[in-house]
Amino acid sequence: MNSWSTYNDFLQVKDMPTRAIVLASGSPVARNQILAKLGPRHDIFMFCCTAQLDKISLQDTFRLTRNIINHATHQGLAPLEVNHSDFGGATNAANLILYKGLDLRGFKAPPVIPRTFVAS
Repeated sequence: MNSWSTYNDFLQVKDMPTRAIVLASGSPVARNQILAKLGPRHDIFMFCCTAQLDKISLQDTFRLTRNIINHATHQGLAPLEVNHSDFGGATNAANLILYKGLDLRGFKAPPVIPRTFVAS
C-alpha cells in the first residue's frame, strides 16, 4: 500500500509490509484495530483522535481525553494537543494527535495567517 487508502482498504490488506508509515484518524477503537493489525512493524505512526464532544460536559471531555492519553501511552504513543487557533483557525477547537517514531518535542505552529471576515 503506497498511497492514501480508506480504513476498509487497510483492513483488507493480508500481508503487512515489514516497514510502514501510518497517518490515520478516527475513534480510539479504530486506533486499537489499526495498531493490532500493524503489530510492531510500523516505523512512524501518527493518529488524530476523533470523539463526539458536543453532548458531554467539559469535565467529561477532560476525563475522556485523559483516558485516551493513558491508554495510548501504554501502546507506546505520545500525545500532542494542537489547537486550531495556533494555526490561524477561527475557533479554539483542539485535536489530540498520538504519535510514535517522530520527534515532535520542538514542534511549533507556523506563523498565524490573519483571518478577515468581509461583509458583502
